[in-house]
Amino acid sequence: MSTPFKNKCRKFYPLILAMTAVAFLTQVFFHPDTAMTSEILPGELTGDEFAFTDTELSPFKPTGSFELSFLPRGNLYLANDGTLFQIVNSELFKARDEGISWLRLGAELYSERKTLAFSPNFDEDGKAFLGLWSPYYSDVTNSIRLSSDGGKTWRTPEMSLSGSVSEIAVSPTFAVDQTVYVTAVSDVCRLWRSLDGAEHWQLMTYPPHESGVRIELEMSPYFAFDQTLFAHIQNDNKLWRSTDGGLTWQAIYQNLGTQYGNYIYDIAAIPLGNNEIALIVATKHALVITFDGGATWYLISERQFLTIAVPIDFAWTLTLFGIDTKGQLLQTTDLGRSWRYIVPTNSVVESLVLSPDYYRDPTIYVRTAFELWVSHNNGQTWQRTADRPNVALGMNNVDIVVSPQFDNDHTLFVYSSAWLLKSVDGGAHRYQIPLPGQGTLQNVAISPGYSEDQTLFALIDDTIYKSTTGGQNWMSLSIPNCSVSDLSFLRISPDYSNDNTIFIGIYGRGCGIYRSSNNGQTWQSITRVGGVVTDYAAITKKRNESPE
Repeated sequence: MSTPFKNKCRKFYPLILAMTAVAFLTQVFFHPDTAMTSEILPGELTGDEFAFTDTELSPFKPTGSFELSFLPRGNLYLANDGTLFQIVNSELFKARDEGISWLRLGAELYSERKTLAFSPNFDEDGKAFLGLWSPYYSDVTNSIRLSSDGGKTWRTPEMSLSGSVSEIAVSPTFAVDQTVYVTAVSDVCRLWRSLDGAEHWQLMTYPPHESGVRIELEMSPYFAFDQTLFAHIQNDNKLWRSTDGGLTWQAIYQNLGTQYGNYIYDIAAIPLGNNEIALIVATKHALVITFDGGATWYLISERQFLTIAVPIDFAWTLTLFGIDTKGQLLQTTDLGRSWRYIVPTNSVVESLVLSPDYYRDPTIYVRTAFELWVSHNNGQTWQRTADRPNVALGMNNVDIVVSPQFDNDHTLFVYSSAWLLKSVDGGAHRYQIPLPGQGTLQNVAISPGYSEDQTLFALIDDTIYKSTTGGQNWMSLSIPNCSVSDLSFLRISPDYSNDNTIFIGIYGRGCGIYRSSNNGQTWQSITRVGGVVTDYAAITKKRNESPE
């Protein structure tokens, strides 16, 4: 280990000493023959000494940034422009509003499983890479797809790549080197490299070539300089390192005691500045870190984590995130000496993603089976962005109603069949309003004098609801006496503040368009229409148009 690297690592030693008497994973976890003596030197840790510039964070300083750890888990992804992606039931969706509304993408890309990766410059080039997986290896051809428009459309590369894609790794300096790695399974798992943005592929050496059903791949954040890759063969439980871009490999799992029952769950390569990196490994027995490529390991925590996430500012904040065996998300800000649960729910965490620009934007997304949470302040406070993010919604199901006094109150409502959102700052921020009843939200109407009366209406299945508190509280109204099948639309009189008049259209036998002049207490039929009642104003307009 070089002297500058020793000096960098020495700053960590006091914390390591304080954590567990500065012992490497001892005989409790590993066989005595595998334990090594760790040179622990005194030193002093200060935040300023770990601060480093943008140039040091990314060698060529490309636009955008990169993910450091093996993320995301559970099919939730985050691009560097803030766009969220998720894979649900083998379909791909994206959201631009922190996961509130989802747009379905690539409906024809069927496979049992998918994996996704992005260009670090996604905000500029819109490039994404989608890998397809099937248990029937011979049936999977052209198993990599490319997009240059943010995922709207997908195509096969110029050179097809057969097999089931396990992992995709994109170079942190993709804008310069156009390098992409893919691990794909046919008869065995193979490593492929592209130097032209995933258009053409070169088969690389991978140890051991005769084994490995699934491979996890991690790139050094300084890949452009050190050409370093880390790889974990899951079924063989082995950890490897390459310092020449994948041409040759060295085993670095010998000192982790894998031959005695320890198992590797996750890995993360961390930048320390000056092109130096640390490797954190989550194992069955402990969370450990190495500064010298696996020759020496230090204990961070005896907790068992299945997934770890490490922010880009780890070198001076000592912050780590981990999902434990019970599916709980924990955070440490002192290199593992203490941990705290940070998600405001007892549900099992399925997915975790950190902002690629975490040192500027400390945003965390966490997904459970039925909820999606976001924190913009390192997990201190949270907001729930969706009740059931697994039920992704197409943008064609979304509508907006705007306050007539928008210039003054900046209020609008966004809704779909399953949720209602409110914004009081022109749409910059939105929060979810609990719906007053179960069923499908058909329509939302707002009072012409909303700023004063705070009145809006919602149609949910066959019930009309009214709120005079801007959506915070609701009451149900009566409906006309007919064979109600569906309340199709609701409109408010332009002089509602004086005449209290509401119009509704109902689809059903003997129904049609009705008017109430007393806020929905009683109703009078004003026309009878056979068939489906739609927007009466739109019908009238169409009838009055001259034929072309």
